Amino acid sequence: MKKLLIVLAVFCCIPALAQNMENDTIQLKEVLIKNKRPKIRQTRFTSICTAYEKLFGKYEMVTLVDDLPKGYLQSVTFTFNKKASRKDKGGFEDTEIELVFYEVTPQGKPGNRIDHLQKKVLVPGDFSGKMEIDLASIAIRNEGKIYIGIKKGEKGDKPNAAFEVNCTCGIYDDYISYARFDETKSWAKKTFTSAFKMRVKVAAD
Repeated sequence: MKKLLIVLAVFCCIPALAQNMENDTIQLKEVLIKNKRPKIRQTRFTSICTAYEKLFGKYEMVTLVDDLPKGYLQSVTFTFNKKASRKDKGGFEDTEIELVFYEVTPQGKPGNRIDHLQKKVLVPGDFSGKMEIDLASIAIRNEGKIYIGIKKGEKGDKPNAAFEVNCTCGIYDDYISYARFDETKSWAKKTFTSAFKMRVKVAAD
């Protein structure tokens, strides 16, 4: 008889206990996680006239980008092989270029090269116009100032007329560019050619 009373008491307590647990429990039916899209900012380098750099040998040229917020570079756009600038007959040649990125020294000159996965780009000989190059995959960090440039790294010491990149020209703009013939030489400030004609995008922090 006592065992029967104990069993009945337990069965009577279970619904009440379950009800109390339900009342005291906070249930999360749905959780939404929203990923914020990065704000893309861009800057353009333009001028009323155009200079055509041929980038020969191991020569490299870099342009200062200092009007973008901190963040990771997303892309850079150059203009290659504008055929209207070519005076002699014939077309351009397939040309491989390498993008280079440098820190900025306190004096405003190119500093240490920023380590990154090698970013080489083939510019086909039959290509003419603007080419946007993706940079998001190599995670280049812009801390507010950065030099962006191009080098070919080929042998030879003469300009190659079969490849050209559009640049700004004029000494009255605020653009700053440097160039050097190879990594053993010092950087020299560009004068007539003041910057690449380019567009740079960054995902702002």
